[in-house]
Amino acid sequence: MTRQAGSAGILACGLVALMAALVLGLCRVATGVLTAARAQTAADAAALAAAGELAAGRTPADAERTASVTAAANGARLFRCDCSGPAVIVHVSVVLPFLRPVSGQVRAVARSELHPECTG
Repeated sequence: MTRQAGSAGILACGLVALMAALVLGLCRVATGVLTAARAQTAADAAALAAAGELAAGRTPADAERTASVTAAANGARLFRCDCSGPAVIVHVSVVLPFLRPVSGQVRAVARSELHPECTG
């Protein structure tokens, strides 16, 4: 028997370990991408909800409360809501276990004028 008889088994184990590391790395990247998309969706919804509150004539505090509830309903946490004026800027964060927080920033503009087709 030659000394090289066991080298194929060692090579196969090394290839399996390499493949496992690649799969785990790809899973982590995919989770990060999905988390970023989730944060962006939550930020969009929160900003639009806050802008809707301001357009309805409610206070900036009401708009911030609505943005917080909307962000939570979308699996995110509201960090900051700048609701002072016609533009609403919302910062949210989504946290998954073993990953760092992923944040999204969105700007929505609420205007006081009505569209001509909405007036009766």
